[in-house]
Amino acid sequence: MAEGRPKYSPELRRKLVELVEAGHTPQELARTYEPAAKTIRRWYQEDRQEASERGSGSASTGRAGKAGKKRGGATGASASSGRSGEQGGAAKTRGKPGSSKGRRLAGKRVLESPAPEADAGGATAESIEAEQPEEALPSVTGEVIVEPEPEVVVDEQRDPADEAEGAADAEMDPEELLEIGLERADRGDAVYDSEGPEAALPLYQEALDLLDAAISAGVGGDAARRDWGITLERFGDAIFEVDGAGAARPCYEAWCDLAEALATEHATAQSLRDWSVALGRYGQVVLVEKGPEAALPYYQQVVELREDIVRERQSADAYQDWALALERYGAVQEAVEGLAETVETYRHALEVREALAEQHDTPQARRALGVAQERLAMAVLAADGAEAALPYFEQLAELFTELAEELGTEEADAERRQADTMLGKVQMAALDLE
Repeated sequence: MAEGRPKYSPELRRKLVELVEAGHTPQELARTYEPAAKTIRRWYQEDRQEASERGSGSASTGRAGKAGKKRGGATGASASSGRSGEQGGAAKTRGKPGSSKGRRLAGKRVLESPAPEADAGGATAESIEAEQPEEALPSVTGEVIVEPEPEVVVDEQRDPADEAEGAADAEMDPEELLEIGLERADRGDAVYDSEGPEAALPLYQEALDLLDAAISAGVGGDAARRDWGITLERFGDAIFEVDGAGAARPCYEAWCDLAEALATEHATAQSLRDWSVALGRYGQVVLVEKGPEAALPYYQQVVELREDIVRERQSADAYQDWALALERYGAVQEAVEGLAETVETYRHALEVREALAEQHDTPQARRALGVAQERLAMAVLAADGAEAALPYFEQLAELFTELAEELGTEEADAERRQADTMLGKVQMAALDLE
C-alpha cells in the first residue's frame, strides 16, 4: 500500500489523549470518535511513556530552597506583564485555597460585554494561549504547561559570571545592582529559550542574588519585589523541567506568598491577575505531586480571582483569562468528579467564549468557541444521554463547517470531519433510544 498522509491528525490524537488523562475510557471515546479503542489506548500509553522519559531527573531542592529564602520572598506579581518596564514572560504559581475574596463559581455570572479592544499592551501570553484552549488545559498526569516567552536578544560579548563578581567586589550602588539583576534575568530568559532550562539556572540564581541585594538596600520598592518574584518563578520553571515538581515547589511557594501579599496591599486588577497566575503554577505542582483532587481548590480559586478581575476590568484579555481558567478548572474537575459533573463549568466557559466571539468575530475566537462547545456537548452526553446532547453536537458540526469553508486549511477541514463524525455517532445513538 502506498504511503500517504496519516489517517488521523496529530490534533485529534492529542485531544483524545487529553480526554483519557481526564478520566474517559478508550471504549467510551471510541463510541463518539472515529479511532478504535485499541488505537486510543496505544496513543495514551505512548504519550505516558514519553512523558515519563522527559520527567526523569534527580531532585534539586537545595538550589530552589536557597532562592526561596531570599528577601524577595515577599515579592510580586505574575509575569503576565513582565519585569519592570518590559514585555514579560507568562508564568503561574500558588496561593492558599479559600483565602480568595472572589465569588464561588456556582450561580455567578458577570457576562457584561467585554470591551471591544484589550487594554493597550495588555495582551498577555496567557491571553494568547486562550485562543487554543485545548492545548492549555492541565494534564492530570502532571505534565507542566510551558508558555512561550518573548524573544530576547543575548549579547554574546558579556560574561554574566564576571559581571556578577565585579558587582559584588566593588560593592556597587544598589541602583546598579538592580539594573544588573534585571539584565541577568533577561539573559536567563534568552538562554532558557535558546539553550534549555539547565543552562539558564546559573543566570537566574545570579539575578535573584543581585535583586535581593538591591531590595535589601531599599531600592526599587514593590516593582523590584515583583521583578524578584517573576525571576523566582522562571527559576522554578527551569528547575521543574530539570529536576521535577518537588524541586521547584519552594520557588513557586515563595512567589505565591509574595503575589498574595502584593494583591492584598494593592488590590489592582494586575496584582490580582499576578496572584491568580501564581496560584495556577502552584496548582500544577500539586497536580503532579498529589493528584487532581488536591489541586482542584487552587484551580477553583484562580477562576474566582479571574471573575473578580472581569468585574473590575471589562477587557477582552480579562475575559480570555477567565474562560481559560474555567476550562482548566473543568479539566481537573472532570478527573476528580467525572465528566457528567462538569456541565455547569463548561456551560459557563461557553458563555464567556460566546461573549468574546460576539465582540471579536475572528476565526481564532470562533474556533475557541467551537472547542468550548465540544466540551459542553461531551459533558451533556455523559450526564443526560445522546438525545439531550444532540443539539450541542449539531451546533458543533455547523460551527466547524463554517470555519473550514472560511479558512480552507487542512487542520480546519480535519476538525470539520471530526465534528461530523461525532454528530453521526450521537445521531445513531439517539435513534437507538427511540
